[in-house]
Amino acid sequence: WAEKNSLSSIKDLIQQSIEGLQLLDLLGRSTKTLNLRITIQNLMPEIQKELCEMTFKRLATTQEGTMIARTVIEKHLELLTKLNVAGETGGDFGVSSFSQELLTMCPKFFNEDNKMIFEAEDLLTNSLALASQADR
Repeated sequence: WAEKNSLSSIKDLIQQSIEGLQLLDLLGRSTKTLNLRITIQNLMPEIQKELCEMTFKRLATTQEGTMIARTVIEKHLELLTKLNVAGETGGDFGVSSFSQELLTMCPKFFNEDNKMIFEAEDLLTNSLALASQADR
């Protein structure tokens, strides 16, 4: 029984580490206008400090790490929405495709509910921007 629990714990640790690495990979993919550095610079100073002091182990395996990761994801998607509205991103680099990648690769940090919320916010923001342009 103890061996089974130990193997299960190792499997969980490996899965958490993989998701943490995949999250860093997704956030690290740069465009000319958005990358991880820009996302971090747009976080509140106390979150920046926590993130800079956080080890990968804490990021991948603790509740605190999950909360920080979700804050970074939220800010990244917020910035991505703003760039999309401004027409500064190209191709399929949008909230929907990025959310789908997060959902597929990092379910510990991003779930279906998160995806629906961010896609809805993106659609609403884009609709408001179009309506504003039409009013001018």
